[in-house]
Amino acid sequence: MNKLATATCALTLASALAFPLAACSAPQGSNSSGGAAGSSQETQLDEGVKASIVSKIGEAREHSFNNVTFDMTVETAVAVRDDEGNLQQQINLIERKGELDQDPENPWMHMTYESSSNMELGKTVYEMFIDPTAMYMVQEGALYRNASDKSVVDAQVASITGIGSETEVNDLLDVAKSYEMQEQANGDTLITITADVDKLIEKSLIDTSALPEGSSIATLVASYVISSDNHFKTVRLISSTSGSPTYRVDQTFKFSKYDETAKPEWPDIEAYTAKMAGFEQGEDGRWFIYDNGEKVYFDYLDENGSIHVLPE
Repeated sequence: MNKLATATCALTLASALAFPLAACSAPQGSNSSGGAAGSSQETQLDEGVKASIVSKIGEAREHSFNNVTFDMTVETAVAVRDDEGNLQQQINLIERKGELDQDPENPWMHMTYESSSNMELGKTVYEMFIDPTAMYMVQEGALYRNASDKSVVDAQVASITGIGSETEVNDLLDVAKSYEMQEQANGDTLITITADVDKLIEKSLIDTSALPEGSSIATLVASYVISSDNHFKTVRLISSTSGSPTYRVDQTFKFSKYDETAKPEWPDIEAYTAKMAGFEQGEDGRWFIYDNGEKVYFDYLDENGSIHVLPE
């Protein structure tokens, strides 16, 4: 196995390097800070700034909303030199984006997923729709349905909206080398926390067991952008290692259209099944097929996937 292939076997490590924050799949990241800084509070370890950060993120965390649009990107890069000294690099990119609604009676989530690698020609792409009645997957033109209930939807929604938990923020601040809070010209607030990697490892907040011999954690930086109306707008988390191979993980999460997100059109599993079974759709919208010369209509699809028909 060549060095790059060996390195890619540890790509799961790269996700671990993103710190426990990655488990809160609700952040959003952006390279922009939203404008020039208006005012700034910067320190190495100033307790006043620390308290302000805790308060500001707490306000965003507690700001309720029903629906939101999200875009989450994770880029993992692995670099290593081969036996001839040539640099080899693999870059994996995963993007999940969609919409959700945390209505207590009828929550739902729609998401498209796409993953790619510079080492492969193809991409993995699928679309998911989930509500308390069913989970639908669309991939390569095929539609699949699986069981679901409210608890399943709530768990999926929570995986997106769990950003900025109290434990997450406190853990980061406890191992911080520095932190900064800036008020942007557009009213947003940018918070940046840079970890002290020695403290990070000392407190066992990151798993380094899968790192190759001679490699070590080099950086961990988290940034939060909070809008003027106290919603999480962007969160970005960057981590890297030193040694060979080197890993770099860049997680970028974005939220927009708070309480302005519309529910997309949901799949019609019965219409899809009827079409795949050879039924035709009449002018009245009903699906029909001729069976031994008799025209029969698609009635319904039962939980076992069987088609039931009615005579004309």
